[in-house]
Amino acid sequence: MPLNVRRFYLSIFLVLAGFAILSSAQTPSQSPVTTTQAAAQQPAPVPNIQQAPTSGDIMRARISKAKAFIAVRNYNAAIYELENIRKETGDPAVQSVVNVLLMNSYLEQGDYKRAQDFLNEFYNQQKAGRPTANYMAIAGQVVKGARGRADRYKALGLSVGDRTLPLDALNDLEKMRETVELVITQSKEIGKTPAKTPDAMAMLEEATQSRSMIARDDYDAKRWRDEVADTREEMANSRSVVLSAVNGENQTVPGQLVAENKPAPPPVGQPQSQTPATRQSPRMTLRSTSRCPSSPTTQNRSPNSPNKNPHSKNRP
Repeated sequence: MPLNVRRFYLSIFLVLAGFAILSSAQTPSQSPVTTTQAAAQQPAPVPNIQQAPTSGDIMRARISKAKAFIAVRNYNAAIYELENIRKETGDPAVQSVVNVLLMNSYLEQGDYKRAQDFLNEFYNQQKAGRPTANYMAIAGQVVKGARGRADRYKALGLSVGDRTLPLDALNDLEKMRETVELVITQSKEIGKTPAKTPDAMAMLEEATQSRSMIARDDYDAKRWRDEVADTREEMANSRSVVLSAVNGENQTVPGQLVAENKPAPPPVGQPQSQTPATRQSPRMTLRSTSRCPSSPTTQNRSPNSPNKNPHSKNRP
């Protein structure tokens, strides 16, 4: 290879090597500045601190767990969890939710003895006047359970009044009827208190309707449909309460007094001279009627009857 060519290539190589050395020398000096600026622009990392769950969060999680057990029809586990929650908490809102779920679990499991005891417990609290007693919600769950039974049989093409059903089905329906009848009896007793009469009558109407849906036969269904009307009539005959819209006080009115007839005022255009004539008309009627009994006596007197007048004998 000629000497000039070698020198040309060598010079090119040296130039390229010089550029490479200069670029490598400038890169480390710029990288710390760039890293510092990037670090300054990035926000500071937030420490990941997990807050401890509150008692309300734990209670909601336990109630959701019990609902999940009810959804998969694991009623034993649901009842165990709900009873523990009921013992541990004193919050009225949580108690209300737990009591409704607990009654639903009792009815779906078929444990009517515990359901009736649970209903009696809240009835006694309601009767004692405790403010935390939520009897209507518990009784409403019983009414709903009875309707659910009727709808379930209807969806399967069965009749709740069919006496040829299996013995387990007949016993289940009979226990359900007894539980609904217990609600009806307790609603009547609660309705005797004037302040609770509207709620009690509403519950009584719903309970009798549900009882008629699971009736044994048509006669039984008609009997419970007429129960509301009979109860209302009995309450109306026992007392009549007039509510005053001004002061809100209750005034008892005798049950025998239904209406009072008062004389209507005279028309505006009627002259005053006709009023006495109108008042004298009953006297004229009484006089005319007082003379009527004497006429038959005179007509029935025969011609051959002796005349009691002594002066009639002297007449020719």
